[in-house]
Amino acid sequence: MTDADARTVEQYLVSQNRPWNVGSLVLNLHKAVGKTAAETVLTKLSSGDDSSIVELVNGKQKVYYARQKGEVNAEELAELTAEIEKKKVAVEELKREVSGLAARKTALAAEPTDADLVAAVEEMSKATHADRQRLAELKKTAGSLSPKKLKQIKDGHTKMVGLWRKRKRMCNDIVDQVLENANKKPKELMEEMGIETDADVGVDIKTFG
Repeated sequence: MTDADARTVEQYLVSQNRPWNVGSLVLNLHKAVGKTAAETVLTKLSSGDDSSIVELVNGKQKVYYARQKGEVNAEELAELTAEIEKKKVAVEELKREVSGLAARKTALAAEPTDADLVAAVEEMSKATHADRQRLAELKKTAGSLSPKKLKQIKDGHTKMVGLWRKRKRMCNDIVDQVLENANKKPKELMEEMGIETDADVGVDIKTFG
C-alpha cells in the first residue's frame, strides 16, 4: 500500500458519497488499486472514531463510505439512542394522559350543567316552600275537623312530609354535585343560589313527624 493508493481510495469514496464493498470499489477504480492494497487502505482509513472513512459490517459483508460532515461517533450515537428511547417513553405517557383527559371530558359532558342544576334546585325549593305553607294551614284547621276528615288530613300530612324529605334529599344531592366543581362552602353556594334551608325559616322536619 502506498500513499497514492490511500489518496486514490479516499478521494473516490468522498466524491461518490455512497457505500462500497472492496470488490466493487476495485472494479470502479479500474484496478488502479489492487484488492489487497484496497483492503489495507480501507482498514487504515476506517480506524478510530475520527477516521475519514466509516466501516459497516453486516455478517461477513463489509462496506465503506466517507464520513459525513457532522456525523457522530459511536459514543455520541449511543447517547442519542438513549435520549430517543426516553422521548418515546415520555410520548407514551402523554398519550395515556391525553386518553384519560378525553375520557374525563366525555364523562363531564354527560353530567348536567351548572345552569340545569341551579334551575332544578330553584324548582324544588319553591315546591318545598309551598308544601310547608300547606302543612302549616292544615295544622291550624285540624282541631275543627271530623275524625274522617282528620284521618284524610293526617294521611295527606304524612304524604307531604314524605315528599318534603325526598325533595330535601334531592336538593342536597344537587347542591353536592355543584360543590364538586365550585370552590365554595355549602352555605355560601346556597345563598348565591337563593336556596332557603329548614334552619333559615326556623323549621325542623322532625317536628312534622
